[in-house]
Amino acid sequence: MKVRVPGKLFIAGEYAVLENQPAVVTAVSKYVTVTLEPSDHFYLRLPSLGLNHVTWRYEHHDIKTSIEHPKLNFIKHALRAVCEYLGDNHTLLREPFSILVESELDEATTGKKFGLGSSAAVVTGIVKALLQKAGIHSDERVFKIAAVAHFMGQGSGSGADVAASTFGGLLLYTSFRPAWMSKKLNEGMRIKEIIDEPWPYFTCERLPVPPQLHFCAGWTQSPAGTGSLLQKMDVFKKNHPEVYQTFLQASAQAVSIFVGGLVENNAEAAIKGLRTNRKALVQLGEAAKIPIETDALKRLADIAESFGGAGKPSGAGGGDCGIALLKGEEHIASLYKAWREAGIEPLPFVH
Repeated sequence: MKVRVPGKLFIAGEYAVLENQPAVVTAVSKYVTVTLEPSDHFYLRLPSLGLNHVTWRYEHHDIKTSIEHPKLNFIKHALRAVCEYLGDNHTLLREPFSILVESELDEATTGKKFGLGSSAAVVTGIVKALLQKAGIHSDERVFKIAAVAHFMGQGSGSGADVAASTFGGLLLYTSFRPAWMSKKLNEGMRIKEIIDEPWPYFTCERLPVPPQLHFCAGWTQSPAGTGSLLQKMDVFKKNHPEVYQTFLQASAQAVSIFVGGLVENNAEAAIKGLRTNRKALVQLGEAAKIPIETDALKRLADIAESFGGAGKPSGAGGGDCGIALLKGEEHIASLYKAWREAGIEPLPFVH
């Protein structure tokens, strides 16, 4: 059995998505592939990490592996979440099988990391493959189980990257609320109980893309420390709640303008929405003294605007990728050329 799930890029609504504000995220045409094969033992195989024969077992509501490796953390949470959801007596574990995980989201030869949500895609791919093996074909179940597993592995997060890997396409997403998830887990609620109950804050719907609009992504050739940025922003938010509330209002307005442009086939409104979102993020970064828009991301966005489009950081900022929105295909080649001259590497795999 083989399943393939995409990575993601944030388009709009970063940071605010953690406060139950709407965000837009897209899947990309780079994938994590998970293959299940019959075997004499329960194996994990991650050739990109040099891990080819890691045995695992589900024991006392935990996953035990033959070696300890930090890269196995998310995978162990994914396995545990599925096993707990299915229950101890499920037939899934009666016959041993190997799990092969192969990823296109980081560059294999150079180790370049683009910030495409690889951990979320790996978790989603494993959950989807195991559920299909168990005869469960439900995107909602895949999302919920993968979101819980990824949250446990990361200790935070909105789940937007899991949504992109699960549902694909361009999505308008509202999070389940990290505080809500933390409360459920800290209260000792079992994973199956969390999955089976309604998630009152979570929404996800597919968005149209007007044919004259084109998304382009560029990599700044500098990785971002997302966890560190989020921690610093959390401190700022607690110390300056009024400033942060102003940002949330600006972000919600920008996302509303952007989404309205997409739905109404209004390219100018969509471009205006992204430009407005960029401005809100830059002002937040300056107030918090956090480099959301680095010099490289500023060059990326300014170049996109010089072609009549919009550009901004994708995700928490501080490095990794930026996103651009152009009206018409005729400017894409020129945009990529200008980006390369500015030290930005085009990533031509946005849906």
